Amino acid sequence: MDDLAGGIARMDTRGKIAIMIIFAYIATEAGMIGISLAIMAGAIVPVIGSQTMETLSFCQLTNLLFYLGSAVAVGFWIHRAHANLFTAGLDGLEFTPGWSIGWFFVPIMSLFKPFQAMRELANRSLGEADSYGTETPPDLAIWWGCFLAGNVLANFTATAFEMTTNGITAGLTFGMLASALMIVSAWKLKAIIEKIGTGQRAMLGIARTFD
Repeated sequence: MDDLAGGIARMDTRGKIAIMIIFAYIATEAGMIGISLAIMAGAIVPVIGSQTMETLSFCQLTNLLFYLGSAVAVGFWIHRAHANLFTAGLDGLEFTPGWSIGWFFVPIMSLFKPFQAMRELANRSLGEADSYGTETPPDLAIWWGCFLAGNVLANFTATAFEMTTNGITAGLTFGMLASALMIVSAWKLKAIIEKIGTGQRAMLGIARTFD
């Protein structure tokens, strides 16, 4: 029981850190949308070597750093949260704490395995069965769908600059759509972290009741 309580406490700490970085990441994505709108409106002229371009490059770098920082923080949180399921002695778990993170780095599998691991984490933390016949929680579907779509659009943005006759407008449009999707994904991930934390704390309370 003490092991589970300690694990949940560590999970809560990691969750708070992850959410703080997620908020910072959302702010930088919103800033990128604002800059793109200003460029399209003509309020900012992106000239190579100008102060404007240096500011834009700084914003892009900050956005990337917070993206990577949030990925690391969320990864540590997922690992701890999934480990808590094993500490609680739940049966029938498909994903280990290590592989709940590891699948993010496996080509092709990374398109669906991390989602399945998070679904198992969410369902089992909330006291529900995790089977393919069970309806997927809406927050998880929106989080993962927006995450995949946002990354696809982000990768397509540079190509849009080169392949279209009005490359700047097309590229900025794709970039803003990508940012909007990533903001929604990040916001839903925050909600998922909070719900799983609430579920695991309730699980600890039930375990103490029957101890």
